Amino acid sequence: MKNSIYQYFILNGRIVLPGIGTLQLQRQKAVFLSNGYIAPKEKVVFISNEATPSPEFYDFIANQLDVSLEEATVQFHDYINDFIGQTSASLPIGNIGTFHKNYAHIQWVGFFNEVPFYKDFSPNAAIDSIEATLKADEPKKDFSIIWYIILFVIATVLILIKYV
Repeated sequence: MKNSIYQYFILNGRIVLPGIGTLQLQRQKAVFLSNGYIAPKEKVVFISNEATPSPEFYDFIANQLDVSLEEATVQFHDYINDFIGQTSASLPIGNIGTFHKNYAHIQWVGFFNEVPFYKDFSPNAAIDSIEATLKADEPKKDFSIIWYIILFVIATVLILIKYV
C-alpha cells in the first residue's frame, strides 16, 4: 500500500490522506527580474486539513493492488486508520519523508532536498565571465621567432668558425 501511495504522489504531485492531511509538491517557475533569472524551485509541503481523496486516487490504488474499487477503498482506509489508531507510529511516504505520530500529534518530517537544481542566473555576471575568458584566450606576444633567429645566427657563426 505504501508503495502505491508513493507512486501516486510522484505521478500527481499531491496526495490526500484522510485524518492526516495533504502532501503537495509545490513548484515555483523561473522568474526574470531586472538583474537576472531566479531559478525554479520545488518543495514538498504538508497541509493539515480534512480532505477526501479523489475517485481517481481510489481507481489508481485498485489498479496497483489488482483489486476491486471497493476493496481498494477499504484497504486504504484500514491502512490509514491503523496509523491514526496507534499512540506512537511512523508512516513513510517513499523517500520524500515520514509522518510521525506521538499520541494525538502528527508531524511531517520531509527528506526531500529543497536545494534547487538550477542556480540563479545574472546576465551581467555571465558577460563578466565571458570577458574574462576572452582576455585569458588573447594571444600573448610570442617572442619564440626571435629566439629561433638568434639561435640560428649563433649556430651559423659557430659552424663558420669551425670550418674557417
